[in-house]
Amino acid sequence: MLIDQGQTMPPVIETNVNLVVRHVEPVDALAWQQLYRQYGEFYQTPVDDDVLDRVWNWLLDPGHPLNAIVAIAPDSALIGLAHYRAFPAPRL
Repeated sequence: MLIDQGQTMPPVIETNVNLVVRHVEPVDALAWQQLYRQYGEFYQTPVDDDVLDRVWNWLLDPGHPLNAIVAIAPDSALIGLAHYRAFPAPRL
């Protein structure tokens, strides 16, 4: 699903493989931290606690441009994440 500028993502997207994709919620904090640390390790960029706290607070701040969605498996495990922000599209 592509979201055009000015559109918002639906609150929940259900997929063919029984995943649920939704906006991040405060209850996701610990699982998000684990995945975000693994992301940093994969790219050989360690993530310290200060960065974790800062990014998490940005994600929960409705006034901050950074947003996140998470993928939830059938067993309720958080198995994926994506951070995004609005990006102006130049008119050609």
